[in-house]
Amino acid sequence: MDTPGCKAWTADILNEDYHSYLLSGETWSLFKMKKSPGQPDMRAQKSVATHGWKSQTTKCGSSLWTSAKMSIGTTSSQPPRQRTPYVAFEKDEEPKDLRPHVYYHPKRKNFATFDSFYVDNPGHALAFQASVAQTHDVSKNGVEWLAARGVTKITYIYVQPTGIEGWPEIRVPVAQEKENVFDGFYHLRLPVHEEENHV
Repeated sequence: MDTPGCKAWTADILNEDYHSYLLSGETWSLFKMKKSPGQPDMRAQKSVATHGWKSQTTKCGSSLWTSAKMSIGTTSSQPPRQRTPYVAFEKDEEPKDLRPHVYYHPKRKNFATFDSFYVDNPGHALAFQASVAQTHDVSKNGVEWLAARGVTKITYIYVQPTGIEGWPEIRVPVAQEKENVFDGFYHLRLPVHEEENHV
């Protein structure tokens, strides 16, 4: 999976298929991402000061439940398996209001910051970014898009396939950290393998 062609193919599969995993009703283990030590980095986002958040290498004890009402939990009991309501939308169909307990999937590939999101409580969302990259920037545009629709708190989940080597780091603008927009950062590995998806 280290070759550029294989990585590109895996990235395409991840972007196409990870939604079905998140809507499957399964429970997925999470890795906590923690802020890297040191001063903010001014280079990553054109003079916007950012902090790195690095994935830890051991599971944190929390899991993402994807059954009916998606949530992050730490208990051994999980809710009954039910599919989560799903809404995909194009640029000219962007919702003005976000309904709770609905998984939203922007269809355009250049949607700001996030690849999908789920409103689990009023004013709060689980936001997903799927990528095979080992570093990724969080821009303010997606945060502002959600804020305009009443979401002011976000749990960020970085999604990768299980075969990716290494542990990713995301870069978050310091201004958004100070505003406490994000209440948690997690790394999720899903079993999106070539063998499972090859036709």
